[in-house]
Amino acid sequence: MSLSHETLKKIIIASLVVYACMGLFERSVRDGSEIYPFFSWFLFAYIPNPSEDTFTVAFHAVGDEVYDPALTFSESRPLFDKIHQSPTEYIYAIQEFGRSVSTGRTDLAEQYRASFERMFSGQAARYELFLVSYDPVRDWREGKYASSTSLGIFETHR
Repeated sequence: MSLSHETLKKIIIASLVVYACMGLFERSVRDGSEIYPFFSWFLFAYIPNPSEDTFTVAFHAVGDEVYDPALTFSESRPLFDKIHQSPTEYIYAIQEFGRSVSTGRTDLAEQYRASFERMFSGQAARYELFLVSYDPVRDWREGKYASSTSLGIFETHR
């Protein structure tokens, strides 16, 4: 049995209209919750912008170059280009280094610090580790973290 092009077009349009109506009306039926596979399109009206705590670094000096103000990790692409590496390779080490420092696990902190500091290839470097609350919308609008707490300034081991 073969359906004509016009019949298929009507079925598809009717299905989309029913799907859209179910998505809009399900909120009133189930106290605002959603019924799979229908959704209400109001998700972000009820969920606040995500804010998460994360760790980052700011570079004060690397080799002979001094950064004033400090070069934040998110703006450090030129630094990584000079050493022919990618900043994404170090995100895990920074997160674990920060988590270890903030929880007082000095054994793990030293391990992750050494892993992070490999990027400097024996150069002298001074950097600061931060715990930051990150709100993506605020960062996009203002270029700022919601809050920032320094966990210490570190210099590379020689």
